[in-house]
Amino acid sequence: MTGDRALADDLLQQVFLQAFRDLDTLRDVGQARAWLFGVAHHRCLDALKARRRAALHFQESPELPEGESRAPTPAEDIDQHRRERALEACLGELSEEVRAAVILRFHDQMTYEAMAEILGEKAATLQARVARAMPVLRRCLESKGMEP
Repeated sequence: MTGDRALADDLLQQVFLQAFRDLDTLRDVGQARAWLFGVAHHRCLDALKARRRAALHFQESPELPEGESRAPTPAEDIDQHRRERALEACLGELSEEVRAAVILRFHDQMTYEAMAEILGEKAATLQARVARAMPVLRRCLESKGMEP
């Protein structure tokens, strides 16, 4: 369904992890196979949706040939440090729950399912928190003179 063997292997692990975690919600053991296929189908759809979203938001850039990387200029270093301080200040204005979700998602690059296990929340709840936090962070950064 995904057309990507590595992604399919990752999804397989997610499916069995979710099945193990949610096994107590299965009411009819005779329907276990259908239930498991349903879980797998939905995880595949989630992955395909995430891939489409990523393709819309990110363009692949050609990599620099070996040996052509350059050190940032002092001005670039100062700008980067200024952006980091502004982001830290804006993150500090978020509630602890929202800040944790944003940091796990973007800094630690965790999936919502992995975040849910760590934070003891539903993946959909964490996804909604992050989605609601992004415009707030954007406005905060813009108020501090940062370009999106």
